[in-house]
Amino acid sequence: MNIHDFFYFLGTPPGDLTKKFVELLFFVLVTYMVVSEHQRERTRELKYLSLAFGMLAMQKLLHPGSSFNGDNPHPYRAGAVAP
Repeated sequence: MNIHDFFYFLGTPPGDLTKKFVELLFFVLVTYMVVSEHQRERTRELKYLSLAFGMLAMQKLLHPGSSFNGDNPHPYRAGAVAP
């Protein structure tokens, strides 16, 4: 498998699911690290940071198609309008 096949896979629906799963896994791991640090050292900053990353992880879990740039459609999928 070369790099072009991998990038082609990422552009397909199973590849998109893989990308969304990796995003969710990243946010869950960061949330776990911040919460465990908050358990050791009770500071206000860590409390709000754990709350923020927890909300991002919940957003990715409940609505995996959302993004921070307004849910723009993929330019190569059916139904997308060319600029």
